Amino acid sequence: MCPGNNPAKQRKIRSILDIDDWKKLKLAHLEQGFWLSHAGLDQRYFGPDHELYSEELVYNRCQSALVAADVNVVDPILLPDRSRGGYAPPGGILWQDWEWFTPIPGVDQIVGHSPNWFIRYDNIGGSSNACIDTNNRHYALIEDGFVTYHEAPK
Repeated sequence: MCPGNNPAKQRKIRSILDIDDWKKLKLAHLEQGFWLSHAGLDQRYFGPDHELYSEELVYNRCQSALVAADVNVVDPILLPDRSRGGYAPPGGILWQDWEWFTPIPGVDQIVGHSPNWFIRYDNIGGSSNACIDTNNRHYALIEDGFVTYHEAPK
């Protein structure tokens, strides 16, 4: 359960997504050196050392959270923070608002979750980070390890 969810929404979601669809869910994806996730990897859940952000470590950490959730054990990386009706110190990988996003030196990330009219950037500490949730006004392209941001066609 999460803020805003209710039995009617659950029924609708379950009428579209079956168990096989849910098994395909990835909380994070590494693409050409950029971590893509809904709300961002936070060092309070994944660790401060950028060397720890290997594809295997992050995928395993996320997978263990999903396995726990499947048996009704809540992993903190799945929780909302207080501003979203939860109690986690920072919001987790699905819930961290951009205003609370903390760059991890050496870990490049592209996230969404916090809508605004424009793309937000935070390139402090040797990492490149962007929040591209602009209600479908923009998109990102990653080619040859470089990311560019564009206005969506109208």
